[in-house]
Amino acid sequence: SRNWGGGKHKYRHPSQFIATGCVKIGTMSLLNELLAIPQEEIAEWPEKEQVWLHDMIEREIALSSPARFAEKHSNGLWTAYRHLEHTSDAIVGMLDHDDCDLLLIDQPVRHGKSQLCSKWTPAWYLTRQRIRQEPKSVLLGSYESTFAEKWGRDVRGIIKEIGPQYDMVLRDDSRAAARWELVSGGGMNTAGAGGPITGKGGHLLILDDPIKNADDARSPTMRRHLKEWWDTTWITRREGGGTGTK
Repeated sequence: SRNWGGGKHKYRHPSQFIATGCVKIGTMSLLNELLAIPQEEIAEWPEKEQVWLHDMIEREIALSSPARFAEKHSNGLWTAYRHLEHTSDAIVGMLDHDDCDLLLIDQPVRHGKSQLCSKWTPAWYLTRQRIRQEPKSVLLGSYESTFAEKWGRDVRGIIKEIGPQYDMVLRDDSRAAARWELVSGGGMNTAGAGGPITGKGGHLLILDDPIKNADDARSPTMRRHLKEWWDTTWITRREGGGTGTK
């Protein structure tokens, strides 16, 4: 059978390889290793180990991108259209490959960008970081604090529903949609664009629709105020190594 790990230490089964920390769960490296196992070798494994491999591959595929995560956990309600696939790949490129420090997403209205970026991306990011045992936090802003809270509530609902699959538990005192945390660390905060963000921060910053309507967009005063808020308040909330989407 295949030896895992190469080099000095080799393992007879991928579960042993993973347990040593030679490769992190929730990474493409592990997914590629699992997918490379020959089918004839898998056929010789006990049924229990074949089920383990199937479940592990399914989970790693889901953790590979926001799009795959949404497909798995939306109960068929989310579809990865081509432009959303491209957006999802760009988010992964920013976070995992340092393709950019700030990702600007400009797409027509009602094309699903907020569902992907403000709902499924935070849920995917928090879940993946939990699996990697590197807890991180998300800060999401929008034109009104109540609208931003809506996304915080949606993400918290996803985490509550799928949490047992990923060993994720919400803290008992995390009842507010605008600010909640996980027992293992990390969590999500939301805020209104232009307002205070006292005591809040994040490793992943998402600013979704900071301008409410066309009138505000045409107002030099509103644009100047938002630019000042971005420079002096929003961007200063990034935790070490943080990145952002807009």
